[in-house]
Amino acid sequence: MEKNLWNKSFSLLCSVNFLVAFTFYAIMALLPGYLNSHVKIDSSQIGILMSSFTLSALLIRPFAGYLIDNHRKKLILGAAILLFATSFLLYLFSATFVSIFVVRFIQGIAWGAFSSTASVMVIDVLPVERRGEGIGLYGVFMTGAMAISPLVSIFALKFTSYGNLFIVSFFIVFGCLGLILKVKSFNTFSNKKFTFHEVINVKVIPLSLFIMIATMAYGSVLSFITLYAADRHYNNVGFFFLAQAIGLTLMRFLAGKAYDRNGPKVLTILSFASLITGFLLMIFSGNEFLFCFSAIFIGMGYGSLFPASQAMINELVTAKDRGTANATFLTFFDTGVGLGMISTGFLSKLFGFQTAYLMCVAYLLIALTVFLIIGLKYYLKHRITNAL
Repeated sequence: MEKNLWNKSFSLLCSVNFLVAFTFYAIMALLPGYLNSHVKIDSSQIGILMSSFTLSALLIRPFAGYLIDNHRKKLILGAAILLFATSFLLYLFSATFVSIFVVRFIQGIAWGAFSSTASVMVIDVLPVERRGEGIGLYGVFMTGAMAISPLVSIFALKFTSYGNLFIVSFFIVFGCLGLILKVKSFNTFSNKKFTFHEVINVKVIPLSLFIMIATMAYGSVLSFITLYAADRHYNNVGFFFLAQAIGLTLMRFLAGKAYDRNGPKVLTILSFASLITGFLLMIFSGNEFLFCFSAIFIGMGYGSLFPASQAMINELVTAKDRGTANATFLTFFDTGVGLGMISTGFLSKLFGFQTAYLMCVAYLLIALTVFLIIGLKYYLKHRITNAL
């Protein structure tokens, strides 16, 4: 394990995280409009297509966790990056509901394997005493990509086509293969048999439940915020993504250190308070400024909630179980995102976007309750101090 936080491997993994996330959020911002205007798909079907990505991601995560614990991590990461890059080219040959569903499904497999493997490799190269801070900083690169890519892709679309943006995304991700060659990989083979208990880490399930419920609200923002803005006649949705990323980035810098010093309880409660404030402000905003301003609170909430919950997960297991633990956590994460996409799609079609987003506030209140009653108590009882 490295002693320096900003070691070479950590820096390279952060760079790869930024580039892959850049393409992910750039296309994510464009897809709802593309599907609605070019493929003529309504909001309920868009929800299914967007969630097909998370469906395949959550299906692959348990298997990815098993592979991470039993095979070479760098090889798995490289294969995931190559598949993710190739998936962008497949959009060029897809113009129907079924074909796009297949592409999204393939892309989800690649994203699930990539994010699971990269997150474990990052934890491997972080000093134990600065793990919370390191996880937070690693996430800053993703939020930085989240801030820039929607603005860039929406602006670029004025001068080029969707097809050209898919091709550019392919080359950006493909170039990441060169970066990971110099990443130092720590392989701690566990020689586990392929069984249910070795692909799903039951130790982290009680702590993963509240994240699954919280990410239902997150999925609604990822998939439908551009259509919600259009429904409200807001023309600068790119600034919503920018404001959200500012909040995310700010808390990524602060939350890790706060976690390392004071633990998860207060930080998590404040995260939910920020999220609920942001969603209520977004729902009842009377103008575009307040709509974009609400994104700062949403970003701050998730910017502190995600690294805190992942740090808690990694304090429940030792290094040999880290792959399956993180994969299980991310499986619950993706399940919530997918359920949020589907529910928001159907609710928005039946009752409108405002009602659909009011449900997100309910999700957050339920998630906070589950954390306080189940998650926190379980963490305090089962955490492993200074787990290597």
